[in-house]
Amino acid sequence: MHVEFGELFGQLELLGNEIRGTPALSDQQKLEYQADIETIKSQLVKPKPDSGILKRAWDSLKGVATIGSFSTAVGKVKSLIEPLLQ
Repeated sequence: MHVEFGELFGQLELLGNEIRGTPALSDQQKLEYQADIETIKSQLVKPKPDSGILKRAWDSLKGVATIGSFSTAVGKVKSLIEPLLQ
């Protein structure tokens, strides 16, 4: 991971842990959300992540915010990823 994206990377890790551990999602949903997290994390190793890839993955991932227990974690990721979506 590129050093300037360390906090975002860490928050994605935490969100992934929460998603994998919840009974509120099906196994298929967990896999799909985890894939989006991994897509975003893979872009964070670049000095200039591809904003199009980030946006597509984020648009899919932010849907998990509708599940109450994830709203805080998604909010933290949102605040960190939004500058990269410009």
